[in-house]
Amino acid sequence: MLRGLNESIAIQDVFVSGLGAVEHLEGNCLRLHFYVSEAGDCGIGHEKTVVARLIVSASVMSPIVMRLIKAVDDKTADPTYWAADLTH
Repeated sequence: MLRGLNESIAIQDVFVSGLGAVEHLEGNCLRLHFYVSEAGDCGIGHEKTVVARLIVSASVMSPIVMRLIKAVDDKTADPTYWAADLTH
């Protein structure tokens, strides 16, 4: 359990490969479309299958991005971390 967070029911984890689209909604909200990359038919090309959509207030996006950057900051000093990511 993460300190300060309550999970009253079990929330299933969802693995994602990337963020495919961002929609602007009414009320200063955004819908984030997350996908998983899958090999296409006969191994040709890649399909991006949407596996999760989150709606968030646009006002919290800057703090979220800053927390994400901080979470991976120790890895960003290693250039092989990003190079490996680009080869997939």
